[in-house]
Parts: sequence; structure tokens; C-alpha cells
Amino acid sequence: MNRVYFVLLVGLLGVCGCKSSQPAAGSGERFTLSGNSPFWTVEISTEGITFEELGKQIVAYPYKPSVRAGDRINFVFAKDASGNDRRIRISLTKSPCLDRMVGGEQPYQAEVELDGKTYLGCGK
Repeated sequence: MNRVYFVLLVGLLGVCGCKSSQPAAGSGERFTLSGNSPFWTVEISTEGITFEELGKQIVAYPYKPSVRAGDRINFVFAKDASGNDRRIRISLTKSPCLDRMVGGEQPYQAEVELDGKTYLGCGK
């Protein structure tokens, strides 16, 4: 009889389409961020995080879930994927951002701090 209730519960959850407002750890977070002056990009996925500034070597970091605080999504790392001390902080704020390079509005304002330099841009 317990099995019948379990099957009904699973079926009801599937029908309601209920979703959490925050992704669970490792649930597939994916963001693309970019800015200019200088041109830079950040790719965030469960496979890892990369930072690339035009004309410079790509810096890679292992993935770990974001920390959320209100309308902000934060990623902070002290070591890159090779184990080198290379602190990066990525902060996304849920607020419309005009991306002139892409030619449209993105849903997040992005701020990246790497090696004492701050990069501002947009993300989705």
C-alpha cells in the first residue's frame, strides 16, 4: 500500500511542474558573461569556469556551486584548476544590463575581480 502512495506522489509532483527558485548544487548552473575595455569573457558550467581576456591566456577553475545572497549570485575561488594561488570573485546581480557588444539586454550585471583588477559587464 505504501508503494501506491509513493507512485501517486511522484506522479503528482511531475504534473505540478514545481521548481525551486534556486538550483540545487550541481544542478546545471550555466552562465556566459562578457565585457569590453578590455574585451573579456567568463563561461560558467558544471564542467568548470573559464576567464579569458583578449590576447591573454585562459584561466580555468574547477566548478563549485554558487553562493546566493538575495538577488546576487557569487562564485569565489582561491586557486585555479592547476592549484595556483589565483583568486577570482564573480558576482552576478539579477538586474537588466545593456550589452552593446551583443546588441541587447542581458538579465544580469556582472562583476569579476581577478589579480586585483575589476571587470564589469553583462551576463545570461
